[in-house]
Amino acid sequence: MKKEAIVILYILIILVPLFTPKKLLGAEIVTESTSIKQRYRQNESIELLATILNNETRLLTLELFNVTIIYAKPIGGETRVAKSIIKNLGKKQIDYHEAFSVYVKIPLHDLAPDKYNISASFTCYYDPLHTRTIQVLNNTQFQLLPAIEIPPVVIFVGIIMGAIIIVYIGYGIAGRISKLTKRRR
Repeated sequence: MKKEAIVILYILIILVPLFTPKKLLGAEIVTESTSIKQRYRQNESIELLATILNNETRLLTLELFNVTIIYAKPIGGETRVAKSIIKNLGKKQIDYHEAFSVYVKIPLHDLAPDKYNISASFTCYYDPLHTRTIQVLNNTQFQLLPAIEIPPVVIFVGIIMGAIIIVYIGYGIAGRISKLTKRRR
């Protein structure tokens, strides 16, 4: 009986860490967010839900949530900010094993079609003298496509139709001119 209990105890000691979420084992602050798609259209929005979990016994104070969209290709060695959204969290405090989620909807209609990187972070602290920035997303790349995409076939058909109409009008004008010249003779 004692041997069975010891074997079960050893099995539990081995299996419990295997089934415990890995992020919760050592980190004092854990963050998660919704995934970002590879491609968006200008008439769409990015919906970002970011969650921060306090895995420390002290109170965690949240100040800001910052989302920054930058152009993927630097021009002249400089990174250019395309859009920045800062959400004030009003010094929200979360206790041990408490979580806080922030929802941000980012409209993309005012950005030009290009490749962008998006970063999101919480600004927080355990004591006011040591403010930290905790990354939720770090330079996740996405491509912004135009709102309306005209397939090349439609453009080709439009050019052919325009050419046919021009030729038809040209024959009509040529026919009228030939009738006018025949009457004068």
